[in-house]
Amino acid sequence: MTAGLVSLESVGLDLARAGVDAAVAESRARELRTCCAIVDAAGHLVAFARMDGAPFQTIDIARAKAFSVAGNLTATHQYWADIADDAWLVHGVRNIDGLSLLGGGIPIRMGDTVVGAVGVSGQSSMSDDQAIAEVAAAAIERLLGSRPSP
Repeated sequence: MTAGLVSLESVGLDLARAGVDAAVAESRARELRTCCAIVDAAGHLVAFARMDGAPFQTIDIARAKAFSVAGNLTATHQYWADIADDAWLVHGVRNIDGLSLLGGGIPIRMGDTVVGAVGVSGQSSMSDDQAIAEVAAAAIERLLGSRPSP
């Protein structure tokens, strides 16, 4: 490796599609219509699906959730607990483009390394979004060998 350069492990298209497929299957099982965005470790969109009937506004929300996780390496539902006691952060997060504090953004890990993220949003609750995103991340992590099968 050349001095000063950093190597970045990241999900590719095949893994991202497997995650989207898992999210769509879980959404159907819950009789929900959602959007699912999978981003690489740098926050770039790799795969996306909007189920028939999912509100079009949730396209950007799902992507923002995934982007937020890639940028902060933390699930979106954990953000609020991390900042709730700091008034400057609570007010400041409104000024950060693309940051989402809404549940439904989950990191994709290979060991201890975040290699991408999932964002889910739709005609669903935050707990549904989170659960569906966790299913998608788990599907990818199993393919990576990072998470045991249930």
